[in-house]
Amino acid sequence: MDIEDLRRQAKKETTASDILTELAKFEDNEIALAIVKHKNASFKALEQLVVNQYYPKQPADFYYKIINRPNISPKILDLIIRNCQYSSVRRLVLKHPATSLTTLERFMFFRDFIGLYKDFMGNRDNYNLLVNHPNVSLDIIRVVDFINLDRNLPYSDQNISQGILDELSQYAPDSIGDSIFQYPNRGLTAFDEVKDKIPQAIVDNPLLNLLLIHNPESKFIKLALAENSQTPIEILNILVESEDRDVLINLVCNPDIPALILDKIANFDDDFLHSFIAQNPNTSGEILSNLVEKSTDITTLREVAQNPNTPQETIDYLKENSSYLIRIALAKNSQISEATALFLIKDSSRKVRKYLAINLNISLKIIETLARDRSSYVQVGVAKNPHTPPEILAKLATSEDCKVRRGVAENPQATLQILKRLKQDEDRLVLAKLANNPSISFEIMEYLAEKAIAFVRQELAKNPQVPAIVLDKLKGDYNEKVLQYLVKNPNISLATLKQLSNHKKKTIAKVAREKMEHSQKII
Repeated sequence: MDIEDLRRQAKKETTASDILTELAKFEDNEIALAIVKHKNASFKALEQLVVNQYYPKQPADFYYKIINRPNISPKILDLIIRNCQYSSVRRLVLKHPATSLTTLERFMFFRDFIGLYKDFMGNRDNYNLLVNHPNVSLDIIRVVDFINLDRNLPYSDQNISQGILDELSQYAPDSIGDSIFQYPNRGLTAFDEVKDKIPQAIVDNPLLNLLLIHNPESKFIKLALAENSQTPIEILNILVESEDRDVLINLVCNPDIPALILDKIANFDDDFLHSFIAQNPNTSGEILSNLVEKSTDITTLREVAQNPNTPQETIDYLKENSSYLIRIALAKNSQISEATALFLIKDSSRKVRKYLAINLNISLKIIETLARDRSSYVQVGVAKNPHTPPEILAKLATSEDCKVRRGVAENPQATLQILKRLKQDEDRLVLAKLANNPSISFEIMEYLAEKAIAFVRQELAKNPQVPAIVLDKLKGDYNEKVLQYLVKNPNISLATLKQLSNHKKKTIAKVAREKMEHSQKII
C-alpha cells in the first residue's frame, strides 16, 4: 500500500479506531491532519501524534483540532502543554475546562516553561484565563500574583505557603529567588548565604536525616536531594517511595543515581518515568531490556533504542518494530553495530537512512553505500557527516540537488579544492553555508565578502575563523544584520569597533562601545 492509499484510508469516514492508531505511526503530515479530524480517532492515536518529535512544526491549527475534540482527555491536554510551543495553543489549553490542576501548575513549576513564563503569564489575558479557571487552586493564584508583581516581594501578602515558596526558590528566575529568601515565612534560613548552592548545602549538612524527617513535605528539599550526586543511598531509598512525580523525575535524571534505585523506579507502572530512565546514560543494559519487555510506550522504546547501553539482543528485537521512529532512534545510537547499520541501510524510510548517514560511528562501508542511495535526502546526511572521505564529498559536490551541495559546503572536512568549486555555485544557500565553514581559505573569504547577497555576508561575519583583515571589509556594509554579527565577532579589530561605536544604529553602536570597554578592562 503506497502513501496515497494510506492517506485515503486516514480520510475515510469508516476507518476503524485501531487502523487510525496504526496510521498515526507514519511520517506523513497529511495523514496526521486527517487523523486529528477523524471522528473515530482514539485518544491513543492523538497522544502519539502529540508526542511525535516530527510534529513540533505542525501549524497551530493541528493542535486546535485536537483540543476542540469532544471529551478530550486531561492527559492529552497535558501532553500538548509539554510538547507545543505556540502561545495561542497554550492559551486554548488554559481556556479548556478539562485542563487539570497538574497541568495548570506546570506553568509555575515545570522547568520547561520557566523561560516562557515572563512573556506568557505576564500577559493580562493569559493571567485572567488562569486565575479564573474552574480547576485553579488558591496557591496558584498567589504564585501568579507574586511573580507578576515588582521584584520587591510584597510583605503584605504573607499567606503564600512554605511549600509554594520552596517551589519558587527551586524553579523561579534568580531575581525572584532572591526575594524569596527575604520572605518572612521562608524555611531553610541556615542556607540563606548559599542560596545558589542549596542542593549541595543540604547534602553537606550533618543533620541531613533530621532535615528530611522534620521537613517531610518540603518539595524543595526532596528535589534538591534527588538531583544531587552526593545524596546517600539511605536518603535515595526514602525519596524513591515518594509519590511526587517531579521528585522521581529528578531521581531518574540524576546521572549518578545507583542502578538499584533506577531498577526500583523502573518497576513503577508509569511510562513517563520509564522514558526518563531510558534516557539516563548510566541505565544498565539489563534495566533497558526489562523496559522493552514491559512497555509498549513508543517514547520509552525510542529512548531505549538510542541508549548506547542497550544490549545487541534488545537492539535486534527493536529493529523489527513497525514504527519508523524507533528505527530512527536506532540509527542515532552512538554505539550502533555494523550488523544493525547494515540492516537499517535497507530501511524503507528515507528518514531512518538519513539519520544513519549522519551517525558519526558508522563505518566507511556504510558511508559509501549511503552515498549511492537513491534518495538525495539521504545523501544530504552523508554530505554533512564529518567522517565522510574527501573523494565522496567531491562527488556529492556535483549533485544536481542543491541541498546535497549545501551539506558539502558546511562540512569542515571538505578539501580546499571542493570549497573552491562550490564558491562558484549558483545556489545562494550553498554560498551561505560555505561562508560559515571553518575550513574556508582566505581567498574564499575575500571573495564572499564582496558578494551582493546579504545573508552570505551575514554568515561570513558570524564565522569565528574569519580574520580581522577580512572583517574590516564589512564595516561599511549597508545591511544591519551583517553589522550585528560583525560587531560580535571575536576577531574584529579595535579600529573597526571604534568606527562602529559611532554608527547611526544605536544598537550596533552600543554593542561596539561595550566591547571596547570590556577589551580595555582586560588590558
